Amino acid sequence: MLDDYWYDTWAYINAEDIAPELIGEWGGHMNDPANLKWMTLLRDYMINNHINHTFWCLNTNSGDTGGLWKSFSYSINDVSDKSNGTTIVWEEDKYALFEESLWQTQKTGKYIGLDHQIPLGINGTGLSLNEFYEKYSSTEGSNIDGGTVIGGKPVDSDTPAVTTTTAPKEDKQTTTTTVTTADVNPEQTTASDSDGKYLAGDANLDGNVTISDAVAILQYLANSDKYGLDEQARKNADVDGKPGVTGTDAGSIQKFDAGIIKSLPEKA
Repeated sequence: MLDDYWYDTWAYINAEDIAPELIGEWGGHMNDPANLKWMTLLRDYMINNHINHTFWCLNTNSGDTGGLWKSFSYSINDVSDKSNGTTIVWEEDKYALFEESLWQTQKTGKYIGLDHQIPLGINGTGLSLNEFYEKYSSTEGSNIDGGTVIGGKPVDSDTPAVTTTTAPKEDKQTTTTTVTTADVNPEQTTASDSDGKYLAGDANLDGNVTISDAVAILQYLANSDKYGLDEQARKNADVDGKPGVTGTDAGSIQKFDAGIIKSLPEKA
């Protein structure tokens, strides 16, 4: 089953909240039945599992996948000539397949962008993220995740930056280092030791526990030859309550960084 294969190879990152995920390119020609079936299955999988993506490609000159444009032309004549401008003819069948995977409100069909302030589209066809949360998320929801109606609130673009401070360690005894995150969770703690070598979650050995440690773990798992972790780093990285360094360790650090859990290591 493709669903199982996709989950095992990449979709688990999204499903297990390990890291944000974006399918950078998907697409293809419409005249190949097998490829058309694959595109349809992948489109539905991304919709059902709320996976972000970009379609390849827009323009007409892609030899391997074709484009969403059937033709593209422009004219540059006298500046007073009203025929000046760009003419685009869409590949209607391909756009119809792709359009279902665009994030949009469930009933009114307004496209939802990822910018909190600036909407997509023209003539009122698009919404900023804040507009979606203010007016639509709790009433009609979106096409993603089966039309789930969710809560949510607008995000202030002037949200203060997150800062991290580390309390001094006590001499000759095991203690804890307190990591305080502004306006998130002032009671976070991560286990450490008196000699300063062990700090739960500090996979990159910079003396702090942040999202960059989760990135270091994921890079190590993807290519340990290029992104190696030494013995101490691996010890620090193992925080999910299970033996060994895995993607769930990165997930535990992300939850800690976001204030979802208050301490590391996470209890199994």
